[in-house]
Amino acid sequence: MNDIPVYKNLQIEDLPYEEWKDILGYDGVYLISNLGRIKSYQREINMGIRGFRIQPERIMKQNISKSNYKKTKKDRKDLKIRFCIDNKKKSFHVSTLVGNTFIRELVESEVYCKKDKVWHNNSASNLEIMSISNSHKQSYKTGNFSRIKKHLFVNHESKFIYTRLSDGKEFISSELVKYYKKDVRSNIKKAIKNNRMAYKSNWIRTLIN
Repeated sequence: MNDIPVYKNLQIEDLPYEEWKDILGYDGVYLISNLGRIKSYQREINMGIRGFRIQPERIMKQNISKSNYKKTKKDRKDLKIRFCIDNKKKSFHVSTLVGNTFIRELVESEVYCKKDKVWHNNSASNLEIMSISNSHKQSYKTGNFSRIKKHLFVNHESKFIYTRLSDGKEFISSELVKYYKKDVRSNIKKAIKNNRMAYKSNWIRTLIN
């Protein structure tokens, strides 16, 4: 069991140096550990017309989430967990839950980054808070923004990335025109300068050095 990644370890016994805290908003239902495991308290589950059943305390299975919205060299992997209370389901990134619980909650334009770059290592000691801007610059320098590098080289554009904070979607300058079917860049620049919303979102603009 010691050779498998922490997120795959579903044994109920604590791991070495593991400590648990209630998850904000789910007190008394779900806990998270400083190593990135998630536990469900024993509780009574409403099964609707089938009545109720007792669900024992357990370590919850985490799901691998893959995305490539940044058009990077590889699919971006992350771990997510889904909670269900009164038949209402909601998913969270495990790194966000660990960071919020053991470090502090993020403010706008911040993200949690993994120091060792191992996608499944969500231990609190491996997380650091970074601005989205610096996170982009770091990814660019390590070669993860291959689409952006190629595009900027061919089109001789300034190295700007626009990030829509409502959903984290990123655009190269010319992609904004294609996506919104009009040139919205000046409006977004003004919104950023005046710290207001544009096109139903706040934005940041990152210059890649």
